[in-house]
Amino acid sequence: MNVLLIGATGYAGSAILSELVSRGHTVTAVVRNAAKLSASDSVKPVEADATDPEVLAGLASGKDAVISAYNPGWKNPRLYEDTLENYPKIVEGVRASGVKRLLIVGGAGTLFVKPGVRLIDTGTLPAEWLPGVKSLGEFYLNYLTKVKDIDWVFLSPPATSATCRRASAPESTASGRTTCSLTRRATASSPSRTTRSRWLMSSRSLSTTSSASL
Repeated sequence: MNVLLIGATGYAGSAILSELVSRGHTVTAVVRNAAKLSASDSVKPVEADATDPEVLAGLASGKDAVISAYNPGWKNPRLYEDTLENYPKIVEGVRASGVKRLLIVGGAGTLFVKPGVRLIDTGTLPAEWLPGVKSLGEFYLNYLTKVKDIDWVFLSPPATSATCRRASAPESTASGRTTCSLTRRATASSPSRTTRSRWLMSSRSLSTTSSASL
């Protein structure tokens, strides 16, 4: 596939880029600073503003899919406002390009932790996370769910990250699981503690919502 990836040098974007290349896809990587990314036969870095619909439409035209790992920056004082202002512009740019497949790396805030209660409403998230979590949640609930002319997917990753080793086909078929090396990121309650452990990640470790499921 020929894929346009927004935010290819970010935390999630860099992992997605590696996975795309390992699977043999060709990637146009839209970044703020192209010097951070080396060009190759599989990767073409492009320094551009993905939140400009006209610019994005030109870059995405002819691609098979667009993946967005856009993030205004966790230390950005306008994180909440910029997310809500810019993500609709990204959708607009994809629409104008004619590309029908859009995958957005979202957040887990809108996921239900029990009937009627979403994660963002539990009061357990660190205060510094809330602008990003709330804005992505509001974008998804109030805007993206109403988009019917694009085949979109909103990916809600787990709160922890992992580097996974794909199971062999027989093992994968039998268990439906992938062995991972998990790094727990520092949190407000344990700012200096980083631990590593082995775990089994099933499909329940993340969640996706798509236009087809609504």
